[in-house]
Amino acid sequence: MSLRHHPADAHLADYAAGRMRAGFDVVLGAHLERCPRCRERVSMFEAVAGELMETLPETTVSDDLLAHTLALLERDPSREPEAAPPGRSLVDRLPLGRRRNLAPGVWVQPVDVPHEAGDRVYLLRVAAGLQGLHHGHDGAEMTVVLQGSLHDGETVFEAGDFAEVDTRSEEHTSELQSH
Repeated sequence: MSLRHHPADAHLADYAAGRMRAGFDVVLGAHLERCPRCRERVSMFEAVAGELMETLPETTVSDDLLAHTLALLERDPSREPEAAPPGRSLVDRLPLGRRRNLAPGVWVQPVDVPHEAGDRVYLLRVAAGLQGLHHGHDGAEMTVVLQGSLHDGETVFEAGDFAEVDTRSEEHTSELQSH
C-alpha cells in the first residue's frame, strides 16, 4: 500500500513524546498502523529524545521512588488498556458508543476515549457514491480513511491516508464524497 497523505512531523514528534492531543492520538495511531513511513519517523523521534535524555545532568531522586513506581505498576489491572492481540487493529479495540443513523447510507458512532472538551472522536461511515455531506466547525479536524476513499472536492484520500484541516481562523465547510 502506498499512502500519499501523512501527518506533519510536528504531530509525529508530539505522538512520540506522548504529547499528542487526546483523541487525536487515536486518529494518528490508526494511520500509524498502516504507514511504515510514519512509524519509522516516530521511531526516529523517540531515538532522538532518548539521545537527548542521555545528555541531561544526573539528578538525585527520593529514597521511596522505586517503591512508588512499583506500586503504580501493580495497580488494578482491570483499569489497564487492552493489550493489542495479534491481528486486531486499533479501531477493532476501540470502546464504541451507540451508532446513530444521520441519513440513508450515513452513520456516526462515538468513540469513548479521553479527549478535550468540545472535541469529538467518532467513526463515520458514508456509503460508496454518496455526496454532499456538508459540515462546518471551528478548530482542528483529523481524519484517517479506514476503508474505501474520500474526495473532499480537491484531493482524493485512499484507505490509510491522513487528512487534517485547521479551521480556527476561518469557517470551513466540506463536501465529501465516498468512493
